[in-house]
Amino acid sequence: MEEKWYNTPIDCAGCSEPFVRHQYNQTKCIFCLRKEDRRFSYEKMLKICKGCEKEYVRSSPTQTYCTPQCRQDNAYLLMAYGITKLDYEHLMDAQGRVCAICKRDDSQVKTRMHIRLVVDHCHTSGNVRGLLCHRCNQALGLFDDDPEALREAINYLSEPRKV
Repeated sequence: MEEKWYNTPIDCAGCSEPFVRHQYNQTKCIFCLRKEDRRFSYEKMLKICKGCEKEYVRSSPTQTYCTPQCRQDNAYLLMAYGITKLDYEHLMDAQGRVCAICKRDDSQVKTRMHIRLVVDHCHTSGNVRGLLCHRCNQALGLFDDDPEALREAINYLSEPRKV
């Protein structure tokens, strides 16, 4: 079966990168065409994502994130904790990508909004303390973040009891 012109990748005449044509006589990729077009400035189209700091080609002048998912994750972290997704990634790396309490690997934790470890923060000051798995974060919340109550729970578990 013969391959169609619109399914066959060809090398761009401008940058030599392979691309799939949108028109039969197209010889250059969309990026090279836009570089030559006076209406487009390729340098103005290249932006750094506010959320993950990756370079991307924006599709509109108001686009500030590389993907809608990056925007959603970043908006949630900014609104709830005052940190960006990049700050979250730095915390993950600083903690070795494990829960600060149980030391479970982030790949062993179920995902929630593409954020595997949840942000633990002080409810009075709002300061971020670290990243925890959902179970450890929930356990701290059930003890109302009270260190004395947690010590009592540790003592209770440490003492052998007979019923």
